[in-house]
Amino acid sequence: MHDMHESGGAVIDRRLEPAGLTHMLGPYGQGRRRVLGFSLFLLAGAGAALVAFPHLGTVFIAASTGMLLGWALTTAGALARSESRYRALVHGLPGTAVLVFDHDLITESAAGQALTGAGYDAENLVGCHVSTMFAKPSASRLEEACEAALAGEERSVDALLACEGSHELCVRLSALRGESGQIVGAMLIAQDVHDRIERERAFGEAQERFRRAFDDAPIGMAVIDVEGGFLEVNQALCAITGRPAEELCATTRMAITHPDDVAADVEAMRAMLAGAISCHVVEKRYIRPDGETVWVAVNVTVVRDPDGRALNFLIQVQDVTDRRRFESELRHLADHDPLTGLFNRRRFEQELERQVTEVARYGPRGALLVLDLDHFKYVNDALGHHAGDELILSVAALLQNRLRVSDIVARLGGDEFAVLLPTATPDEAEHVAGELLRAVREDAGLDGASRRAGVTTSIGVAAFRGTEMTGEELLIEADLAMYDAKEAGRDRFVVVTTEAQRPDRIKARVSWLERIRRRSTRIAWCSTPSRSATCARARSASTSCSSGCSTTTTS
Repeated sequence: MHDMHESGGAVIDRRLEPAGLTHMLGPYGQGRRRVLGFSLFLLAGAGAALVAFPHLGTVFIAASTGMLLGWALTTAGALARSESRYRALVHGLPGTAVLVFDHDLITESAAGQALTGAGYDAENLVGCHVSTMFAKPSASRLEEACEAALAGEERSVDALLACEGSHELCVRLSALRGESGQIVGAMLIAQDVHDRIERERAFGEAQERFRRAFDDAPIGMAVIDVEGGFLEVNQALCAITGRPAEELCATTRMAITHPDDVAADVEAMRAMLAGAISCHVVEKRYIRPDGETVWVAVNVTVVRDPDGRALNFLIQVQDVTDRRRFESELRHLADHDPLTGLFNRRRFEQELERQVTEVARYGPRGALLVLDLDHFKYVNDALGHHAGDELILSVAALLQNRLRVSDIVARLGGDEFAVLLPTATPDEAEHVAGELLRAVREDAGLDGASRRAGVTTSIGVAAFRGTEMTGEELLIEADLAMYDAKEAGRDRFVVVTTEAQRPDRIKARVSWLERIRRRSTRIAWCSTPSRSATCARARSASTSCSSGCSTTTTS
């Protein structure tokens, strides 16, 4: 009826359960003693013994008490060693705890770092309710999961330990079954996920900070894939490009880039993917849907995974259209006359020196013309400075219309203009001078209901003849020729001849210019309040005042 077999004279029954021993033994059960995890029953009057292993759910019966005791001790030792290895294994799992409990939710065994790390003594938990170490409301959720596990279900639940430090656990519960398949208890495996949750929380906070900085940034930002397609864009970039986010995310960076800038853009992205450069900073142009060009400053950075593989690009875009326009206007103002828009003296002298360099390298060619309007002072005095400005504008427009695109026209100051003819021969230069004289005489002037003012000009012409002259010296020669034209009666041009290009004449002109500069400096120095009264008393043509400066009277 029972599965019995003999072992060394002992008859062993492997089918009996410990719960039925009390009823089975009845008055024969003389006593029971707990020895190394098993229960020993002595049968009165029979000289026999019975041993029960509750953890195995098995009972062994032997005819000889001595033999049974020896066998039981050997088996119990093996079980103790096995349990020790099991506990060592569980305790070696980082942040893990394992509990075994019965149908009454009473803990039968407990071990693991998750318990000791939280300050619990695993031995003291044995015999306690399984929910003892969990905080409310985690305890109630855990009890429901334990009951479900004892009913054969597998459950997972998050719970907090009832201790300081907020140890958060991920708990999995499953049933334990005996040899015949019946549920004899349940196992609880808890993993300390506090560090993981903190990392996830920190990561989530970092993601949120990036999201807020990304979405609310005053400059355009975007995440693009390694092929250049937009993955994410913010509202600032939508405003810069004139496109909604949905449209941008359906296109590529190259598709909205000015065609002249695409090649450099692609080359830079390839260099970043290859690791040759870590970022790329450039000013380029985007094309809006209406065809308008917008200048942007772009900073591109490649994002890589821990293995160094490129994941995507992060770009920052700033609209610099206004800045570039202002810079262009400033450059224009630095090189151009604010009234006429022609080159100013500074820029013209640069172009003149460039022409001198070309002549020194390739031989003499080109000519320089200096023009000065005749009796311009009377126009200002009679009609006012506004009328004088109109006349200057009229002459400037006439010069631009009558000259070639390759010719350079400048306003040197006041009513004085200069023209550089880079490739003209001496004869061509004289022809141009004659045409300009006629054009100014016939076409330049002021027209109005209450006023009419005509104007003429005097022109000095100096050809580049290969002599070792600087641009400034050539400008002086042309200027001297222009004054010769005025002295000869105005409304004419004078050509600088080889005989006229004498160094002493140039030196005399430079000497007079230097005297004027020194005189201006002395006048400015003497005009201070502490010296002006004293200097005003100087009478003679060359008199030293009491303040130590010299003054010269002129007529």
